[in-house]
Amino acid sequence: MTYTEVDGVEGEAGDFKVTLNKKPRYVIEDNCTGCGTCVEYCPVEYPDPYNQDLSANKAVHIYFSQAVPLVTYIHESCLYLKEKKCGICEGVCKNEAIDLHQEPEKLEVKVGAIVLSAGYEAFDPKLRGDYGYGKMENVVTSLDFERLLCATGPHEGEILRPSDKKHPHKIAWVQCVGSRQVIPGGNSYCSAVCCTYTQKHHRKRDRAKQECYDKIRYCRRRRKRRRIRSGGFVGWIEPAGGNRRNRGSVRHRAHFTRIL
Repeated sequence: MTYTEVDGVEGEAGDFKVTLNKKPRYVIEDNCTGCGTCVEYCPVEYPDPYNQDLSANKAVHIYFSQAVPLVTYIHESCLYLKEKKCGICEGVCKNEAIDLHQEPEKLEVKVGAIVLSAGYEAFDPKLRGDYGYGKMENVVTSLDFERLLCATGPHEGEILRPSDKKHPHKIAWVQCVGSRQVIPGGNSYCSAVCCTYTQKHHRKRDRAKQECYDKIRYCRRRRKRRRIRSGGFVGWIEPAGGNRRNRGSVRHRAHFTRIL
């Protein structure tokens, strides 16, 4: 059940009663075929949170291309929801799937077990302000870069600078941002993941076959207890990138970075 939040849990293992709040998506799921006609005609665009606000999406859209169920929903930026204007999507939908008067639903379900998926809270570099994130368009986080690399991202997998939509000539990865720092705005512990996913980003960037000079700046490489393939963690790092002349790693805590 999507677009739904857990409001309360009662009972014990094997016999839980879960109260759910199902948000209105203003689309009748059983009628929607995901054809995208309403998306085509919608006049409203807003920053797309799925793509880290690096691109815009329509007020009515499918949240992402592999969504299950593959049906649209209407965002709160919709003109009808805000000002009772428009309603174009309702007129162009041949399946009568648009319901702009849907209300939230409260549901109760009985389940035998619950899987707790806590997730995580990403560090916000804007709190520190020492790398220009939020001020300089070409300074992006790892999650931003992940969307730039993705085929379903803002540029369909083509790596383009956010500022002018041109190919970058140089890319610097700055690791340990917000971690291993006992200062206000920082975390004293190591994230234990940025060493590996930085290498993943670099490998995927290298496979894009765009001529670019890369530099990875790190504080200290963390050797995971778990071995990666047969070469271990460092053995996985070293081969990253086909053209060694256009890449390198520097051990130090960078104070400023820019993607050119």
